[in-house]
Amino acid sequence: MTINEAYKLVTDIGNKQQGIGFLTPEIFNTYADRAQMQVVQEHLKVLDQTQQCTDIMKSLFKEAIINVNFQGWADYPDDYLRFGSMRKYWYSGEIGEDPLEVPVEEVTNAMWGERVSSQLRKPTYRFPVCTMAMDYFECMPKNIGSVILDYYGYPVPPKYGYVLVNNRPVYDPATSVQFTIPDEAHNEICFHICSYLGMTITMPMLVQYADQQAQANH
Repeated sequence: MTINEAYKLVTDIGNKQQGIGFLTPEIFNTYADRAQMQVVQEHLKVLDQTQQCTDIMKSLFKEAIINVNFQGWADYPDDYLRFGSMRKYWYSGEIGEDPLEVPVEEVTNAMWGERVSSQLRKPTYRFPVCTMAMDYFECMPKNIGSVILDYYGYPVPPKYGYVLVNNRPVYDPATSVQFTIPDEAHNEICFHICSYLGMTITMPMLVQYADQQAQANH
C-alpha cells in the first residue's frame, strides 16, 4: 500500500463513519508516523518475549561499522532502536593468517565492573566485551578499534507529499516517503490512524474498506 492509498483509505473510512470531511496531510502524516511506530513497538514485544524476529523487525535490521574512541566509547547510529549483536575482526599476528571475526560479548551494566576487573575472564582483543550506556556503547579493551554492529533501526517517518492545485493538496510521489515496514502491516497502520482520529472501527471492517477501494481503483 502506498502512502497515497493509505491516505485515501483513512479519509474514505472517516467520511463513511463520521463525516470528518477534509483530512489535512499534516494531521495524517503525524498519525501515520505514530501508527507505524506503534506497530514496530508491538513487534518488538514479540521479539522480547519469544526471541523470534518477525518480518516487520527483519525489515529494520541493519549493519554498521562504528569506531571506538580512546575511552572505549562508540556512538549509537543516528537511527539506533535496538541492539542485535556486535563483532569485530581479530588478528592473531601469524603471517599469512586471515583475520578471525569474533563476537563482542554484551554484558549488563550491573555485571560490567565485575567483568572488566576479573582476573579469570578479563576482556582481551580475542574476547572483547561491551555494555550499553545512555547514548553510547562502552567497550573493553578500550583501544579495540572499529566494531561491526548489527541493530534494529527506527523506521523512516512516512510522509504524504503534495502540491497545491487550486488550493487543494494533490499527491506528489516525488516528495512522499513510503512506509518503511512491509505491506503486510499497512492495514494495521491504517487501523491505528483511524483509532487516533477517534473512529470506531474493527480490523475486519478496515480490510473490507481496503478491498473495496482496491477494486474501485482497478
